[in-house]
Amino acid sequence: MSVKIVFLVSAFIFISALSLSAQVDTSRDKNYFSYSGSIHYGALLGYKETDPVIIFTNPYSIDLSLRKHSIGKKRWEKIYNYPSTTFSLSYYNYGIPREYGEAYSATGSYEFNLFRSEKRNIWLTTGIGLVYSTHKFHAENNPFNKAISTDISYALQGSLRYDYNLTEKVILNASFSFKHFSNATLGIPNNGMNFPLVGIGMTYLPKKPEVNYKKDTLKLLDKAGHLTVSYGLALKKVLQIDDIHKIFTISLYYDKPVTKYNSILLGIDAFYNKSLYYEYVKKGLPYDETKVDYRQLALTLGQELFIGRIGVLVQGGLFVYQPHRFESNFYQKYGIKYHITKDFFLGSIVKVYTGTADYMEWVAGIRF
Repeated sequence: MSVKIVFLVSAFIFISALSLSAQVDTSRDKNYFSYSGSIHYGALLGYKETDPVIIFTNPYSIDLSLRKHSIGKKRWEKIYNYPSTTFSLSYYNYGIPREYGEAYSATGSYEFNLFRSEKRNIWLTTGIGLVYSTHKFHAENNPFNKAISTDISYALQGSLRYDYNLTEKVILNASFSFKHFSNATLGIPNNGMNFPLVGIGMTYLPKKPEVNYKKDTLKLLDKAGHLTVSYGLALKKVLQIDDIHKIFTISLYYDKPVTKYNSILLGIDAFYNKSLYYEYVKKGLPYDETKVDYRQLALTLGQELFIGRIGVLVQGGLFVYQPHRFESNFYQKYGIKYHITKDFFLGSIVKVYTGTADYMEWVAGIRF
C-alpha cells in the first residue's frame, strides 16, 4: 500500500474518531465540531524561466479537517465574531514525481467569519504547521530541486472560503487559498514552494451550534503598559556543505494596549550571530574570522494582535549597530506567541528581509 493511501486512511480514521468523540462531548460541555474533506488544484509561482520543469506544472492537494466552532464561552470569541479553530491533514502532489515528489502537512488555523447568514458564510483562514516532503535537493542525485532541501519544512497558509448550507448538517465549500513552504534557512538552497489553489469540498456538521451571535461591547480591560524581555535561539545554514550556526537574540520592549485587539510595541533587539563569517565565504570575500564582530543591535517598532492566549506579532527593526552588512539595514519579524500564563510566553518568529526569510527563531519571554 502506498504512503499516500496509508496517510489518507489514517487521517480519515483519526478525524472521524475525533468527530465521534466531539459528538459525545456536545451534549455535556456544549462543544460543537464538524469535519471536512476537500480537493484543490493550482499552480506554482515565483520561479524563473530557466526552471521550466516547475513552471509548467499544476499541483493538487487533498485535505481532511476537524473544526471546532466557538459559541462565545470566552470573550475573545465574541471580539472576533465567533471564529473556528481547525486542525488539518493534507496531501500534496506537485506533478513532478522525479524531482519534487509529494508532501504531507499538518496545520492548525483560525477561521474568521466575514459574512454570516442562515444559508451562507464567508470565512478568512490563516494557519501554520509543518510539512514533510518525500524528495529534496541533493547535489548529485537531485540537483534541479532548488525549492526543498530538508525533510521537514514550515507551512504557512491563508484562504478565503465560501460555505453554502445544503442541509442543516451538510455544507458545500468553495475556496481560494495560498500556500508557502519553507525551511527558514535550516537547509540550502531554500527557494521554498509558493502556490495558489482553488478548491471544492464538503463539511459534515453533526449538530448546529446553539449561539445567539452578539458582538463584544466591553471596553479595554488592561490599559497599563508592560516591559517585556524575551530570549531567542535560531539555527541557520549559509553554505550547502556548512554546519548549522546558532544565533542568539535578546529582545526588550515596552508594550502598550491601545485597543481590545492589540498592543503597540517599542523596543530593541540584540543579536549574537555566529553565521556572519560564513556570509563572507559564501560571497567569496576575504576576511579574517578572528576579526568578525558577531554583535548586532536594532531599534524595533511593531504590534501584537491578541486572539485568546495567542499573540500574533508583526514588527519592524532598524539596525543601529551592524558591523557586517550583507542585507538591508531594515528587517521585519512575523511570529506567533502562546501565553502560557498572563506574564510568560513561548513562541516562534521568522525574521525577514523584504520577503526573503533569514531564519526562524524560537523564543521564551516574560512580561513585568
